Amino acid sequence: MDLAWSLANQAVDLDPDLPEAQSALGLVRMFRNWDWDGALESLDSAVEISLSYEFARRGRANVLAFLGRFDEARDDVDHALIVDPLNAQVTHMAGQVYDWSGNTDRAAMLFQEATALDSANPNGRHSLGLLKCKSGDVDEGVALLKNALQLSDDDPLIVGDLGWCFAASGSVDEARALLADLTERTALEWVSPISLARIHIGLGEEDEALRQLELAYEQRAYRIVALDTESRWDPIRGKPRFQQLRRAVGLPN
Repeated sequence: MDLAWSLANQAVDLDPDLPEAQSALGLVRMFRNWDWDGALESLDSAVEISLSYEFARRGRANVLAFLGRFDEARDDVDHALIVDPLNAQVTHMAGQVYDWSGNTDRAAMLFQEATALDSANPNGRHSLGLLKCKSGDVDEGVALLKNALQLSDDDPLIVGDLGWCFAASGSVDEARALLADLTERTALEWVSPISLARIHIGLGEEDEALRQLELAYEQRAYRIVALDTESRWDPIRGKPRFQQLRRAVGLPN
């Protein structure tokens, strides 16, 4: 992230009218600095420079959704879908915004479309599998998550979601096996603490879930900005430690 910050600033200095540079700076401002106003300023500039640059719309939709401004976020992803309807990443991002804002039927349809557009990309299956698990369709959800895991080469975040799905549905042994696997991997590679927190919250281990989220904050794990869009944190949302984390990353009341 430090290198990304340096390069994004260099790019904007070289050409402030380049939408790719402004978009990169906007995303790094969010993920690295938790500078929400600065992120929107850069992404607004990117959109103004090129109304047809869908990546800027996607980036801005991310920021707006994390801030709870779902109407504006949906406007951006809807525009991106018009500009580039055959882009699986655009379709997947639109699905996420609709999922976060509560329109799960629309989200599921978009996740399915994203998978059809790019069958080798795990994102559509990952998000659809998680959605299925949350709605109680555990068998299909697990199958989709396992498929996404295979396509992603064992992405720890997908492992965490699969573990959460197992735990939330009562398959505790399977969840603990995945938790042990992730814990072992931390000795060999960086694993986002959010992956571990997801399994702990599914197991009802709230204090350990909070501890892992605090580690994610210390390590600036990029998904820490999504505290308000992940319904899995609902059991600990009212805890003072969770609210302190929200304030630390600058999320609004």
